[in-house]
Amino acid sequence: MKIKKLVILVLSMVFSFSCISAVFASTNNEEYIRFHSNSDTRMDSDGYFDFTIRSRQRSDKFTANSDEITIRIGAQIWDTSSQDYVKTSDTITVTLYTSLGIKVGSFTINCDGYDKSKTFKVTDGKKYYFEVSADQSFSDRENLRIIGMGRVSPISL
Repeated sequence: MKIKKLVILVLSMVFSFSCISAVFASTNNEEYIRFHSNSDTRMDSDGYFDFTIRSRQRSDKFTANSDEITIRIGAQIWDTSSQDYVKTSDTITVTLYTSLGIKVGSFTINCDGYDKSKTFKVTDGKKYYFEVSADQSFSDRENLRIIGMGRVSPISL
């Protein structure tokens, strides 16, 4: 009986440490979508967010508070070597999905610092998330990041 309890305790500790490692691994990632009022989550109730990506990143799930939601977003290319914005022809695509991963729609914007928005028909009270993805490869441009900000509304958590 004592051996069984000891094995359960050891397995519980191993599982706990593996979960902690997974959390730390994900927080060291250079890419993120972060919603302003709470840096522990990717979303706040107002829907404002900022992000840094090199390939793609997705938001937390949120609930639509209307039969339409609007995503407004702007982005620029940041050079980590020169610590300045650079002009490129890069674009990003913003894609809205249902909580089950079904694509609702998408739109593409230039990474020129100007905002663009799109309104999507959704079901009031249902959960959704969006993904921001780079349309070009950054594998040969290690010093570049796409950074931006935006808002999705009207939503709640």
